[in-house]
Amino acid sequence: MTAAIGVVTDDGVRAEGDHDATLRWASITKLVNGLAAPWLTEPAETWDEDELAAQFGIAPDQELLGRLRKLGVLERLDDGRVEVRNPTIIRVGAQLAALGYGVEDLMTVLRVLMQHSRSVAEGFVQMFLDVQWKDYVEAGMPPERLPELQTLIERLQPLASQAVMAAFQQAMTDATTRAFEREATMLQ
Repeated sequence: MTAAIGVVTDDGVRAEGDHDATLRWASITKLVNGLAAPWLTEPAETWDEDELAAQFGIAPDQELLGRLRKLGVLERLDDGRVEVRNPTIIRVGAQLAALGYGVEDLMTVLRVLMQHSRSVAEGFVQMFLDVQWKDYVEAGMPPERLPELQTLIERLQPLASQAVMAAFQQAMTDATTRAFEREATMLQ
């Protein structure tokens, strides 16, 4: 019989139950926490709302901040500043604004980008769950296989990124070709 114990995991979460289950849960929690970290190439940054607005040559706009929050780009902090979850998106947006694109143009593209990126990410995650995670669970969730899952995820990440980039490049080439063929036809 396994004694019930309480353990504080690396995350500071108190887990009750048998020792093996607690250790397995702690290992899985550590794996899950490690899954998301490598995807972002830079940490979130905290910005003043005025500083963020200035990047786009506009005054602070609470409605716009709300829309960006709904897209998952930033979070408002209690002190009036914002946490920018992916600063690269903001920097690219600011560079596009400098090329003459308006905030609404950028928001339209950002909404589509975030929506489709989430769909692609969910597809890759579901593929992992359907194959490797399912096999792991069906095998009884042996703790010795967790490093194997971690390695697999580390290998999957660059492959997923490469697939997304390759698909986007092809789609951009196709979209550009179609658009300019239409424009050329209209000019004749």
